[in-house]
Amino acid sequence: MPRLGQLSTAAEVLAAHHEYGARFREMDLAAAWNSLGRLVRRSDTCRRQLGSPTESAALLAPLSERTLEQLPAFPARAVANTAHGLASVETRTEWRAEEALWAGLAARGVAVVGELNPQELANTAWAYATAGRVAPALYDALAAEAAARVRTLNPQGIANLAWAFARAGHKAPRLFEVMAAEAVLQIDDFNAQDLTNTAWAYAKVGHPAGTLFDAIAAAAPARATEFTAQALANMAWAYATAAHPAPALFDEIAAAAPARVGEARPQALANTAWAFAKAGRAAPALFDAIAPAAMVSLDAFTPQAFANMAWAYATAGHASPALFAAIADAAAPRTREFKPQELASTAWAFATASCPAPALFDAIAAEAAAASLDAFAPQVRVNATMTCQP
Repeated sequence: MPRLGQLSTAAEVLAAHHEYGARFREMDLAAAWNSLGRLVRRSDTCRRQLGSPTESAALLAPLSERTLEQLPAFPARAVANTAHGLASVETRTEWRAEEALWAGLAARGVAVVGELNPQELANTAWAYATAGRVAPALYDALAAEAAARVRTLNPQGIANLAWAFARAGHKAPRLFEVMAAEAVLQIDDFNAQDLTNTAWAYAKVGHPAGTLFDAIAAAAPARATEFTAQALANMAWAYATAAHPAPALFDEIAAAAPARVGEARPQALANTAWAFAKAGRAAPALFDAIAPAAMVSLDAFTPQAFANMAWAYATAGHASPALFAAIADAAAPRTREFKPQELASTAWAFATASCPAPALFDAIAAEAAAASLDAFAPQVRVNATMTCQP
């Protein structure tokens, strides 16, 4: 039987299972999933080998069925490796595993959680969060085990666990409390991605961690060259959302981000502008750089991104008539996609910035009338009324 980790294509992994599957033990099945996940992460060719959803379902069914049959005997490492591989395949192809497979893995994970090493704890949490699979009992077990062994976690493990629990929306206050204390002790060993993921996670769940936020803000400037455009946006968003003052960090981001805006996705552009406006940090050069980058990607903006971008420039008092005109043209045909809060924020921003946009205001008015004011929260109704005043 070939060594699955040495195979170079998804087709070879599936062929190996087809020929030798009857001899596959639990760790072989886990190695097959882990290899498939690694290969589809790295290769467009491997992703294409799995084909359409119908084709991939047929190709992966034998491996899935065999895995489900042997799950009750899976050791801890096999659970973690299988979950990690499944999540990678699902997020990079159109294939989706049956819920029974994820549920079975979760149940087995709870049973063997005490045998997972720190990396496997983080990988398992990451897998379920990345795949968007609900597994509350598993998350509770992972949280309790990780909290009890927090001193064994390295920076990447802390960051990945925090990110996974925040992404899954699963509350684990005790875990976040002890990880914050441990992270402060290890902060000099965190890389840029670890710092970003940790700050984002703590802001996302709203867990108070002032000492940790101070430590991250102090450590980040030394990693300035390592931050991607997305990471800079996430870091700014985290501190603005947490309402944690970090003027020096914002200055560092303001200095680094203008050269990177061409690499940023639309949501990152909007989040960066929103964060600086929310934090009350003046950054004219950054706002000047964001505006033209945003104008060429408005077709990819979500309603929230439109609203946040307009709100940010209006709140910061940064004049950009060309950007507002472009947002008006792009947003007016899409107001049906907007939530009431987004409609109100957009209207408020255009009124505050004194930017005429009759077609956009007509579209917002029509949408508001169709939804009726009852659909708007009380404060949103106040904001919307204020924007209509001359």
